[in-house]
Amino acid sequence: MDKKRVLITTAIDYTNDVIHIGHAYQKILADCLARYYRGVLGKENVYFLTGTDEYGSTNQKAAEKRGVTPKEHVDEISSKDKAELDALNLDYNRFIRTTDADHRETAQKFFQKVFDNGDIYKGSYTGLYCEGCEAYKTMSELDADGRCLLHPTRDIQKVEEENYFFKWSEYSDFLKQLIEAKGFVLPEGKRREMLGFIEQGINDLPVTRPGYKVSWGI
Repeated sequence: MDKKRVLITTAIDYTNDVIHIGHAYQKILADCLARYYRGVLGKENVYFLTGTDEYGSTNQKAAEKRGVTPKEHVDEISSKDKAELDALNLDYNRFIRTTDADHRETAQKFFQKVFDNGDIYKGSYTGLYCEGCEAYKTMSELDADGRCLLHPTRDIQKVEEENYFFKWSEYSDFLKQLIEAKGFVLPEGKRREMLGFIEQGINDLPVTRPGYKVSWGI
């Protein structure tokens, strides 16, 4: 019987600034897990991926603040981030950058496939936006002062714009069925948290930003 194959990924960090020691925790844990599975399954059956997330308004504004182009900015920060991870002796298979040609092409093909499948539509949205998360927020995701729980020093923006949306709401039953299976999401507390999130009702997800607001993207 063929051995199972394992993919281990970390968060890919925004290049608005260089990573700090707090980022090392997740990467070191992932590296330990990858080394363990390589010993059990063989190196050829384990793929460990890390990297940098280089598009979006956060990176664009960081470049503007420095007076350089977005590409110059992300090239510099990504290079520094990689050097920091290499100093930790992380044995990853690939340090991926979202500006890599194969990533851009895959993202475009995936978006087109989902669009052609009828799961993406154009619509208008009015709501709250956290630039740090580069994501829209509901009131339940904000603290008592109306700030993002992950970025409490940033102001939440009220935006009204036309975007393309993914029909996330149509997949709520499918997601619930997957997550209800024991062992699909661990630890158990996170599994219950995700089920509670679905029970509240899933809204369709904006998957684009207007070009006049964010020019640095795919």
